[in-house]
Amino acid sequence: ALRNDAEWLEGYHEAVRLACAAWGWDLDQACRISPLEKGMGWTDWDVRLAKMCRSVYLMEEEELLTSLQKFARELQENEKEGKGFFYGTICLDELLYFELPRAKPTDE
Repeated sequence: ALRNDAEWLEGYHEAVRLACAAWGWDLDQACRISPLEKGMGWTDWDVRLAKMCRSVYLMEEEELLTSLQKFARELQENEKEGKGFFYGTICLDELLYFELPRAKPTDE
């Protein structure tokens, strides 16, 4: 599967890092990038952040998920002034609650 493909995984990690950097977030250090370069910063596209969180959750990338969720909580507290994450009328706050490792189904 993809998690066993080192070349693919390297590209995946790079893509997540670059998207976060464009938003002003250092994924590896789990902190804001300061100072921001021109064009960097949060763009209010909650759905993209939610999809990224869901993706790293499904790929079982625990460190990336933890960093993204920290960013989401900082966004919610600051830029979003306590409001939730939405795509139109669809609430995306689930992105704050993904947990790894995922529970394994029990054999009954």
